[in-house]
Order: sequence, then C-alpha cells, then structure tokens
Amino acid sequence: MEDERFPKVDFLGSESYRILAGLATIRTASDLDPYPHTHDFWEFWIQKDGSCFQILNGTKRLMKPGDFVLARPRDCHSFIPAEKENGSHITFALNSEFFRSYCDFLNRTLYEELLSEPEIGAFMNGSQLEEFSRLSLLFLSSVGKTERKEYLAKRLMAFTLGIVLSSYDAKDNRYPSWLNDLIYEANQPKNLSAFPSDIAQRFPYSYQYVLRTFKKYTGKTLIAYMNDIKMANAVERLLTENVSLLELSNSLGFSSESYFNHLFKKTYGVSPRQYVKRQRVGMKQSGEAAKTSDQETNKEAGLSQGGVL
Repeated sequence: MEDERFPKVDFLGSESYRILAGLATIRTASDLDPYPHTHDFWEFWIQKDGSCFQILNGTKRLMKPGDFVLARPRDCHSFIPAEKENGSHITFALNSEFFRSYCDFLNRTLYEELLSEPEIGAFMNGSQLEEFSRLSLLFLSSVGKTERKEYLAKRLMAFTLGIVLSSYDAKDNRYPSWLNDLIYEANQPKNLSAFPSDIAQRFPYSYQYVLRTFKKYTGKTLIAYMNDIKMANAVERLLTENVSLLELSNSLGFSSESYFNHLFKKTYGVSPRQYVKRQRVGMKQSGEAAKTSDQETNKEAGLSQGGVL
C-alpha cells in the first residue's frame, strides 16, 4: 500500500516518459532531492563520484562511488549532502511492467522476490562503474532509435541485476564464486562466438561437472543459456545493422546458417526475415498512430484556444 504522507514522483510520466515509449530513461545529475518521496517506477540510483546520504524507508546510508540501490515503487527515499560537494549520480528509471517482463524472462519468481526484500543495494567496482557509464552514454546517444534504446535498456538491466543477484548469492552462499565468474564470462560480447566448452575450460573442473553444476543452480543448460544471449544479440543486430544472415550466424559461432535460422525460429516463433519485417511494420504503424495522436492533440489545443483550423 502506498504511503500517502509522501508525494509520488511521476518521473516517467513527464516529457522524459516519451524517450523510450515509457519503458526507461536515464539521467546524470549532481542535484539531490531532500524531500521524502515515492514513485510509480523502479529506479537504480548509482553514486558516480563524491558522496551523499540516502534515507531509504527511514534508514540512513552513506553513498560512496560505486554504491547503488534499487528503489521500488513502494520505497520512500530522499537524499541529503554528506559534504560540501554532492558529487554526481546516475538514475536509471524503469517502467514497472517493462521491468517485470524482463525479470519474468530471467525467472518467474524474481520480480516478487525483489519486492519482498527489505532493501536492495550493491556495489560496482571501478571497471563495472565504467561499463555502466559507457552503456548509459550509448543509451542517451541513441536518439530516434527505439529498438537500439530498448536493447540497451535490457543490457543495463542485465548488468545491474547481475551485480545485485551476485551480491545476494555471495551472502547466501547459494552460488559458487566460480559459477558467478562463468556467467559473467558467458555474457561478455567478446565471447558471443564461443562454445560452452570454450567457457568451461577456463575453470579448474571437468566439463561434465561444470555442466551439471550450471544446470543445478540455474535450472537451464549452459548451451541454452548461451544461445539465449546469442539470439538477443542477433535480434539487436538485425534491427540496427545491415548484416547478412550468413555473416551473423558465423559471428555467433553457429555451424551453419540453417541451424541459426532453426534456433531463431524456435526462440521467436518466426524466421529472422519475418521477425525484421514484423518489427518494421509495427514501427511504421506506431509512428503513424503517434503522428495521428499529435495531430489530434494540436487540433484540440487550437480549438480550446479559439483558434481557426
């Protein structure tokens, strides 16, 4: 239940809401909001440099470079200076349904588990903070590229959630540390063309032990997990690059274009060409609908002001 004592900030309902059709937005700033508030979206709040105090649900916490929290729609928080200079921070705001759909893709219970946690926070080391900042800049620079922004928003979600879940796994001792390292390696762009055996051989265990352990903790085979990553990359490149299917399948390490097409259709229900065609038709229809809506809005505004149309 929402706490009516605190104002609800509708950050994604403002003009910035339209940055990605209401799915996500990013802001880098140094100003702080000292007034307790809630909002109707999820927000990763990352301290980039300097420091400040965050008060989350009544608990005061010093935020230093690399510290970040995930504020949920029900959470009440505010920020106050810890020193003369506030430093800067990055806020990565996510529409609740968009965030939930991504959590469901990873694990059907993940969204509810995140809601049930008393507090969600973690730490980015120097290289992780640098990578997050890089992805944020790519997101902000993708003006007018809706598919590219959605892909990058998912990359950012995967990146930050991965750190959160790895932190929790380390605390609960549920995942072996080497398995976290293996998952990290599997997600690296440089390893998109790798085979499961290529990743597994970097660890001091037999291949069969790695496969069994991965399936035990994730509920998914290593090859299926890596194929999911490859298919997500294939979709992003099909929509943003002029790349042939043969070139794409080779770059992702598949033995043949026909197998790549088979796996793509198994994953998305249609062939790569059909997928691109549908996406472009959908984009065209969305653009026409938005144009019509803007025209109607302008017309209504003209009439309300007594204008002649």
